[in-house]
Amino acid sequence: KCDPEKMNFISMVMNGYDRICLPRTRYGKEGILDLITSPDFVDDLYLILEDLKLNHDPSLEIIGDLGDNWIIAVT
Repeated sequence: KCDPEKMNFISMVMNGYDRICLPRTRYGKEGILDLITSPDFVDDLYLILEDLKLNHDPSLEIIGDLGDNWIIAVT
């Protein structure tokens, strides 16, 4: 979850990291993004999110982890 005004910025950052994940807007008005990634990149993704929170959007928070239920996010 992030500041809705920062959603596009966060998506562009993810694309800048060679598409480390697929950002998908779930609820734009509430600032909820799904970040779909390979298990190999989860740790790197968390590092990027920590940096974004520290330097760009203090409201950023991880509100859930789909784990092995990732298919829910793409249906």
